[in-house]
Parts: sequence; C-alpha cells; structure tokens
Amino acid sequence: MKDGRISSSRILDLLSSVVRPATGVGFNPDNPHHFWILKNSVFQDWVSSPSSQLLCVSRKDKLHLDEIALLAADRLEKSGNFVFYYSCVSARAQRSEFVSFAHSLLHEIIKVSEGNLKPTLLHTFLQTLREEHKLTEGVRIKLHEDAEGILKELLNAPRHLLMKAVRLTLVEWMNGNHSMVIVIDGLDDVGQENSDFHEEVLEIVGVRGMGTATVGALFTGRSNVLFRDTEGFKFVDYSTTLMGWASSTPPLNDMN
Repeated sequence: MKDGRISSSRILDLLSSVVRPATGVGFNPDNPHHFWILKNSVFQDWVSSPSSQLLCVSRKDKLHLDEIALLAADRLEKSGNFVFYYSCVSARAQRSEFVSFAHSLLHEIIKVSEGNLKPTLLHTFLQTLREEHKLTEGVRIKLHEDAEGILKELLNAPRHLLMKAVRLTLVEWMNGNHSMVIVIDGLDDVGQENSDFHEEVLEIVGVRGMGTATVGALFTGRSNVLFRDTEGFKFVDYSTTLMGWASSTPPLNDMN
C-alpha cells in the first residue's frame, strides 16, 4: 500500500477464495461411478455446449457427485472454457455461503484479467459498494484514512449490495468478450442459514432479473427440487437415468 492506495494483489489477498483441488485424471468410461453420467445424453449435450445452459445433476446418496463436478470442470477447461468451480463443502465453515462465493468469483475474474481490465473491474466493484454501502459515522471516524480498513468494511457489505457489485463487475468482464461456466458442487451442504444461496447464485448468473442465463452453470446435489420451477434448467438424475436403462440395458455391476 502506498499513498493510501491498495494494490490489486493486496485486494486479491483480502478476498476469500475457495481453491479447486486437482484431479489429475479424466472421466473413465470403465469406471462404474462415471459410466452413468457419461452415457447420459443431456449431460453430454451440456458439456459439449455449456454457454448460457443451466444443468442440475442429482443423486440421492450424493456418492461421487463431487468427483463428477471436478471432472466436468476439468473437461470444460480443456475444451477452452473459463471455468469457475466452487465447492459448498470446502466453504461450509464460512459465515455466509454467498459472501464466500462472491469473493471467490471476483477473485478469479480479476486474477485472469489482463492490462487495464484488472483496475477497471476493481474500480467498478469497489465504486458500486462505496456508493451503495453507507458506512456509519462511527465507522468513518474509526477508519478515517485507513484505506485497507475501509476496504475490509466494504467487502463485508450486506449481501444484497455485494450481489449488485459482483453482478455489475461480472457483466463488465463479460462485455470484454469473455465467457464463463460456473460449476457449484454440494448445494445440500450450505446449511439452513444459507438456504437462499441458490437464489443468490441465479441472480448473479442472470436468471433472476434478466430472465436468461448469461453464463453456463452446473449444480450438483441430492435433489433437483430447488430448480424445478426455474425456466431454462435441464436435469440429470442418477436414479432416473438407471430406470431409463432398465428395459434396454443389461444390469450394471455395483453402481454404488
């Protein structure tokens, strides 16, 4: 920090970020835990062209859904997509699931931005928060000219303000001919205090308010009930997939 200014690298340090674990492998059609999803035409269509497409993959016992989410993210990246992966399991110690998600998303798009776009995005994000988030008089006196203290206060703004700021920043990033696919694993792990998390994510990707998704997105969880009434979603369910094969496919060995 110099002359009251905070570097972009320091701002990235202050943003919490959920790191995606490496897989080192790809989908294996001989693996019974991969076979069912690889043979599902809805999933194959989505992974081949995920732009602005919304998909929910569900399995009641959740077995290997985390693996499927990671492998899908890896495959999409190898196909040239920019992928933002977020694990609700990894972030469940966070006070607010959405704050963790928003910080992680902002961290990733700023980190990959080049040239003048990086400071432009940071300005859009922070200026939106500064205009919307009214710091109390006591906080202003306490922080005074402490730029980093003010920044930390802004990053902990109310969720609806943080949502607006991240949304505007994402739109500006995408206006630069960028595209994104979001993969969110483990929606069932957010906890009751974060029960609106999926709605907040849909607001970010553009379904709420704009009517259509501006990014592709994959969600995994025990059930697809959260999205059944959301226009534009497609669904892949483990049990439904197996039942669809029942009359035409020989029984599979140990799919559990």
